[in-house]
Amino acid sequence: MTDPDRRRFRTAFLAVVLAVSSSTLPAQTEKPVEPPVVDAGADDAAESRPGSRPVSLERLVERANHQNPYLSAQAAKALEAHGLAALPVVEAFVNRRSIHALSAPVTSWLGVLNDPRATAILVRAVADREFPWRPFAVRALALKPGPDERALFRRLLDDPLTSVRESAALSLKIGFVPEAGDAFAETLRLRGLLTDACFDVRAAAAESLLARNDHSGVPVMLGALELTRRFFDLDFGELARRRAFDLVSPVLGAGISFEPGAPPDQRAFWAEIARARWARSELSAAVSRPSGAEWAPDVEGVVFGLEVRSCRRGDAFVRLTADGRIIVGQYDLRAAKLDDERLAEIRGALQSGRATPSASLYGRGGCDYERYYFPDEDGLIKVTVGPEGRPAGLRRLSGLLLGAIRDHFGPEAASLHLERVAPFATLEDQDLDPEDG
Repeated sequence: MTDPDRRRFRTAFLAVVLAVSSSTLPAQTEKPVEPPVVDAGADDAAESRPGSRPVSLERLVERANHQNPYLSAQAAKALEAHGLAALPVVEAFVNRRSIHALSAPVTSWLGVLNDPRATAILVRAVADREFPWRPFAVRALALKPGPDERALFRRLLDDPLTSVRESAALSLKIGFVPEAGDAFAETLRLRGLLTDACFDVRAAAAESLLARNDHSGVPVMLGALELTRRFFDLDFGELARRRAFDLVSPVLGAGISFEPGAPPDQRAFWAEIARARWARSELSAAVSRPSGAEWAPDVEGVVFGLEVRSCRRGDAFVRLTADGRIIVGQYDLRAAKLDDERLAEIRGALQSGRATPSASLYGRGGCDYERYYFPDEDGLIKVTVGPEGRPAGLRRLSGLLLGAIRDHFGPEAASLHLERVAPFATLEDQDLDPEDG
């Protein structure tokens, strides 16, 4: 990677960091009330006025790691000007407060420093499963990776978190040396990710393979041009189609007017032209779409949805349909028909859940939350729950969903789902054990 390329990568990466860190849920009260005016950092704002006293590095580091994402993003930007001079202060902060107190912007800034002390903090962060910003730490290490970092990225290709697998695959795109002794094994590992359950991991693997002139991922991305995955107002399918076309477009050449957001018939027309052009290419002779890379059709007739997001434990998506099916997964969908008794119980719990006020966040804010979706004739009701905040009206529904997952997808799937939703339970929550359904 040339210096201009590295600068562009670093600039784009930091922009993403600031955007994502600003999108975490703000801390609010446990009851659904209007969000209070956030006054965190009011004293700091006063210090920033012209003619005010300068802010110490210690105070700036504290502010850059503040729980308020807007405050931390602004302070982290100011921290960049201090460079390596600020690193000992960050080390002291970590030793005093723990590594879990680091914010996403500061985690990313450590990679820009390219210093062994910063690298040691990042490696420690990646190894800690409770560190909330592991994908950011991986990409920070990738800004100028050495042999040790590349070995770490290869190990992380098997990480349980899809965001970590994606970041590790993208990180292997940087600093690749074809003559290295492990180059072929590394390429094989990336090819194996082309059938990952998550589209984003597949796309990251395809991008890294293309960077080393390996076109194994092109058929997989072409297959995603017609992927549909809508979860209420979240259109994962369009995002996937856009990313897939952006990857294959340089390979196919000009003249293909594929629009990811166009109507299905137009998408199908241009997707077929794209596949035909690829089939005529000499590059296609050596590769084919791997078995298991196909996508199932999307779900129709959805009457309820559960979205779980966790920067520590991963994401989960559950849907129920009008004909009594339960579907789990974001891209790789698994479906089962509920028995009459379980279906009646869940429908009763849905009525209680639908009556839960949805004006605000229940529980604490942060990067972990679960969101319940109840469509009705007036629109879409969303109830968002932070850690330790699940309200009474949703507790039985949560337990019944967990029991249904155990019954139809097995104890391993239920255990994984329980791990993701358990942080949102309260002391009064009695419906989290799948054995009690």
